[in-house]
Amino acid sequence: MKMTGERWFSVFLLIVCVVFLIEVRNISTFTLPGSPGARVFPLAIIGLLASLVILHEILTIRRSALAKRKETSTTMDSAENPKVKQKQDTKKLVISFIVLLFYVIGINYLGFYVSTLIVVFIILKIIFGLQSWLKTIIFTALLTGAIYVIFALLFSIRMPLGILGLL
Repeated sequence: MKMTGERWFSVFLLIVCVVFLIEVRNISTFTLPGSPGARVFPLAIIGLLASLVILHEILTIRRSALAKRKETSTTMDSAENPKVKQKQDTKKLVISFIVLLFYVIGINYLGFYVSTLIVVFIILKIIFGLQSWLKTIIFTALLTGAIYVIFALLFSIRMPLGILGLL
């Protein structure tokens, strides 16, 4: 497998997960009885990020296997194909950074749930290339709903509400 910009970004994100996992050990373990502790939220976010990166790599490997099968039937020049792929990878990398920047800023203004809905939708449509609008909307809603149930209802953790908190 060739290491494209997209693959390097996945490796970078996994390294970030490992670094944050090491740093989470420094969080105080003092908790009240029945409380999940301060480490639960960072560990869940790290796990979610690592899971999404691994899922992305699995889908990329699957896509490349399908592309190799289709390669014999295409009439595109083989010298032109890597350049197009590299431009697409660079575009996805830039979009990923912009989306992450929006997410960090958006949490404060729009709130966690609204920002998560927007970012997950964009990631699924643009980065993962999900074609079906209905599947994208359903998965986005289910993921955000699962985060709400786990953290707000089960753990009683208040997420930033942004402008929703003012309404």
